[in-house]
Amino acid sequence: YWQVWVPLPALEGLLWTIILVRLGPDCKSFATTSSSLAHLMLILAIIEASSGNGMSRTFVFGTVFVSPLILALSVAGPAGVAQVPVVGPAVVQLLCGRKSFSQRGREAGSRLYQAVLTS
Repeated sequence: YWQVWVPLPALEGLLWTIILVRLGPDCKSFATTSSSLAHLMLILAIIEASSGNGMSRTFVFGTVFVSPLILALSVAGPAGVAQVPVVGPAVVQLLCGRKSFSQRGREAGSRLYQAVLTS
């Protein structure tokens, strides 16, 4: 049983590594962000496996659905994903995110500082 499920994620990881090496800088950032889905699935699989359930359903779901999705997102890149009708732009925005709270705070502080200097 494990003879099928162990090599498949290893192959997916190898493919993702090869894809990552060949991507441009902007797409690498998008690909590594999308890989955070795999980290979440790994944590859930470990938790489920430690409960004594044997074969982890989370592990199988991650291997069959999440990992291929990550590979597809990585290959398509943000521009390709954004072209998917309805959900594409939302997925790109979710993965690329907006500026962090600290970045917005620094920019607001900088604008305030410049306003004080010019007044």
